[in-house]
Amino acid sequence: MVRSAIPAIEGFDESAPLPVCPKCNSRRNVVKFGSRKAKNKTVRRFKCTGCGKTFSVEPIARTSYPAGVIAAALTHYNQGYTLAQTEGFIKNKYAMDAPAKTIYRWCKRYADVCTFLRMRDRYVINPKNIVYTKRLYHQQVYDFRYHTLKTNIMGHHSRH
Repeated sequence: MVRSAIPAIEGFDESAPLPVCPKCNSRRNVVKFGSRKAKNKTVRRFKCTGCGKTFSVEPIARTSYPAGVIAAALTHYNQGYTLAQTEGFIKNKYAMDAPAKTIYRWCKRYADVCTFLRMRDRYVINPKNIVYTKRLYHQQVYDFRYHTLKTNIMGHHSRH
C-alpha cells in the first residue's frame, strides 16, 4: 500500500492536476519545469509563466527522504520493532541509510498522528504477534489483519 502511494505523495503522479502558484495563486499559468535531485529523492519543479515564480510541491517539507520511506519506517516501528530493527528494514527494503536517530526524529515529528507511539513505553511488545493475519478465501482472496495490542488496549479501557 505504501509503495503504490509513493508517486502521488511525491508529486510525480502524471494524472494529478498542476499545483497552484504560491505567489500569484494561479493554476492556469503553471507548467512543469523539470526536477531537482535531493539527497535521496527527486523533486518535481514547476514554473508560473504569469509571474515567473519557480517552485516545488513537497508533501513533507524539509526532509531528504521520500514520503513513502518515512511512512514505511513509522509503520514498521509502530509494529513493535526497535529503532535499530527499523533502520535495518529501511536499508534492506529501500537501499537507503536512515539512521536510528533520524527515525526517532520522525517519530517525534509525527507523534500527533501516530497515536500508538505514545503507548509503546507502557506495554511489552512482541513484533511477531502484534499484527494478527488470517487469509480468507471468499470470492477473492483477502488477507485480514488487525493490530492485536491496540484491540486489547481498547477492550481493556472500554470495560472500565
